[in-house]
Amino acid sequence: MSKFVFEALGTFWIIKSYTAELSSELKAEITAMILDFEHSYSRFIPSSFISKLNKSQSLNSFPQELYEILSYSENLRILSAGAFNLAVCNILVHAGYGIDHFIPGLEEDIRNPFQSLEPDYIALSKNIQIDIGGIGKGWLVDKVASLLRTRDITNFVINAGGDIYASSDNNDKIECALENPFNEQEFIGSIKIKNAAIACSSQNRRYWKALHDGSTFAHIIDPQTRKPARGIAAVFTEAKDTKTADAVSTALFAARPFQYQAISRAMNCEYAVVYENGSYMKSANYQGTFNTLDR
Repeated sequence: MSKFVFEALGTFWIIKSYTAELSSELKAEITAMILDFEHSYSRFIPSSFISKLNKSQSLNSFPQELYEILSYSENLRILSAGAFNLAVCNILVHAGYGIDHFIPGLEEDIRNPFQSLEPDYIALSKNIQIDIGGIGKGWLVDKVASLLRTRDITNFVINAGGDIYASSDNNDKIECALENPFNEQEFIGSIKIKNAAIACSSQNRRYWKALHDGSTFAHIIDPQTRKPARGIAAVFTEAKDTKTADAVSTALFAARPFQYQAISRAMNCEYAVVYENGSYMKSANYQGTFNTLDR
């Protein structure tokens, strides 16, 4: 087995190849791909296309990939009745996520983030800022998986901080552990996947004191209440690609229970939702099993 471990996009990445060596050249190519993605789309980098869009409110020159990411995200926003929304960036910025100073005046209506979203022109609604954090890591995992396949590496796992893709060209499924949201040192169960992806969204790792009122804030926002999503400890998803698993896990975290089934069917994604009281519910075809949910 060949293993590549590195840090990027605020988390640790682990790439394991089971039958082929990860060459130094391939590792360098993977690193360059990830750095290019981060420099293109991170709102924390002033020269990125996302930062330029947030600052100028419109763009007419950008990679086609940006349009594809935003279009995919808008489709999920509509399907989820707004539970998934890139414009929660307004709320995060107002609360001080990733910045060290208070920014007032970000209380705009975020229900419709875009005035225009076309392949050659993107315009945000008035005073809206966006962040692709709810889908970006999953999107990038899929890009790395495609790169590995073009290099004839077909038996591998990519784990980017819980956004995981597993590839196999034989009959063996790859078992992945599911982290306990009540104790990150433990696992609550496992899931076996093959040529598929899983993701987990939880609030247990990213907390900070909001700059505007000193309240405790977490990074997954409910667009309806404009506050951190409550009541759910974790959402686990399973899909054919990582961008879907990643984005849907965020959407379900902020959605209402009556929306779960419609979202998962529309996105062809299975799920398990673990509540803060230790109970859980899952879709009929979710393949994961829980051993314990004791806190």
